[in-house]
Amino acid sequence: MGYRLAGTSYGSSSGAQVTLPSGIAMSIAPSPVDGYWFHDDFSMSTLSVVLNTGAGTGFPICNAVGEPGTLQQAVAVAGVDGTRAQIGASGTPWTCFGGGSTFYFRARVAISAVPDGVQNTIVRLGFGDATTGLADNTDGAYLELDRATHGDNNWRLCASNNAVRTKVDTGIAVAAAMTLVEIEINSDGTLVQCEIGGVAGSNTVATNIPVTTARGFQALIQTSKQLGATSRSLFVDYYSVGVKFATAR
Repeated sequence: MGYRLAGTSYGSSSGAQVTLPSGIAMSIAPSPVDGYWFHDDFSMSTLSVVLNTGAGTGFPICNAVGEPGTLQQAVAVAGVDGTRAQIGASGTPWTCFGGGSTFYFRARVAISAVPDGVQNTIVRLGFGDATTGLADNTDGAYLELDRATHGDNNWRLCASNNAVRTKVDTGIAVAAAMTLVEIEINSDGTLVQCEIGGVAGSNTVATNIPVTTARGFQALIQTSKQLGATSRSLFVDYYSVGVKFATAR
């Protein structure tokens, strides 16, 4: 991914150049003139808006040593329960859209149990605009786990423009362990790519990327139940969103 270029870094508020822990780096200036960075670690509380459908629940917990805050998104009832964490109020996504800015999404997540055809969980995370924890995105660029639709537990890299979607197999299976996932939309709004656990997805997306002002999206992490009645959870250690403007404002 572009942000893995050696020596690339983003600016801190003090003006010093900083590289993110995994080696991901963004060339964002310390001023909102050139871009911005949002981060939620879910320590004690949440900066994000957490919304639930049915009996789905989303709440911060202390999950493990080295993970001071973790969001647990728990769902049990198929077709009813869902939960999502997002920046922005319900049904009111950012006025952000692809083209003219480079968008970057990064999260560390784990699913409590991999779908097995009896208990299936659907997960979508990245950029989107879904208004419930059950619906697919009308506009966005995101990773998706959906065994019932795709027939396996591989992550799909997706783009959706006014509900016309492109979904490609990354060749990387979902694991029931904390995994770093990353998504990048290039500044032209013509390419979406991803890395999962430090491995680049085997396919990229170049179609159905939302790029007009009518096709807004936001950072979004959603979990829902497709099959079965046993509770399953997505654990989110943290997520970050970076935007680098092509032209300073």
